[in-house]
Amino acid sequence: MSIPNGVKVARNGVEMGVYMPEAIPVLLSSGTLHLSDHYWMPGMSGWLLLSQFPVPQGSPPPLASPAPQPLTPEVPKKGAFGRIAWLVGGFLIPYLFAWRIIFDRAYGFSVGTKVFYALWMSWLFYSTFFLLGSENQYESRLSLAEQGDSEAQLEVAISYQEGKGTEKDFAAAQKWFLKSAEQGNASAAFWVGMGHTLGSGAERDPVLAVTWYKKAAYGGHAFAQQVLANQYTTGNGVEKDLAEAYALYNLAIAMGANDGFGTVHFASKNLADLEKEMPPADIEKGKRRIGELKTLIRDRKRK
Repeated sequence: MSIPNGVKVARNGVEMGVYMPEAIPVLLSSGTLHLSDHYWMPGMSGWLLLSQFPVPQGSPPPLASPAPQPLTPEVPKKGAFGRIAWLVGGFLIPYLFAWRIIFDRAYGFSVGTKVFYALWMSWLFYSTFFLLGSENQYESRLSLAEQGDSEAQLEVAISYQEGKGTEKDFAAAQKWFLKSAEQGNASAAFWVGMGHTLGSGAERDPVLAVTWYKKAAYGGHAFAQQVLANQYTTGNGVEKDLAEAYALYNLAIAMGANDGFGTVHFASKNLADLEKEMPPADIEKGKRRIGELKTLIRDRKRK
């Protein structure tokens, strides 16, 4: 389905898709799009950097921080003893075996050829016993997700969303985000809301998006608190409520340290801008609401 007046976005010369203009700030804030990406809209003579995209007032500011990292198959981390064992078992023994037992008895090989084949055998040994023997994390998490594990469902959803460990599939990502969110996972609820904001694997629906942002924000997800505060500031998908936005920005600042999204920095900036247009009575109402929301979040986390 085409999007009238949609924004085309490209990365490294490859078009990524067409998005609604109001979704661009959210995508930048979540790290889905990068400031170094390029965009084009009808009426433009050429492509520009997304860092030059006109962000509407009250929208979440651009952020280049990455989204949560998906699972990828990898070699399990080893301690000091494990590294020494790998060095001896995965490299030195095969190397000496190849050099001393096989190639010293072979005729017609140069020193360079011996070295090459010795190193090749070392890599073959390592690949066989370490890489191929290591567990595929995506498959193991999928098994847990199918058994109802909420965190595994979230991780599988992110894998589908990013195409890491499996084919990229936004509908499948939304399916697993939803399963996890229905069990009360705040991070998953945020991504369900994002899916409805972007129309990524789900129907575009700003009202439904806010419903899930609320579940995430009031479940203690700091970045969702900032996104929801922006919705209350602009009235996008929800009735405008500056006092609620004020409370949510404050919560995001208090809870968002080191969350990987830069939540504290941007929520602080948005809060400062919001305070300039708020009457004192609304600020006092917002301050009272902070305490109410803290109690709500604490009670939900206890369940």
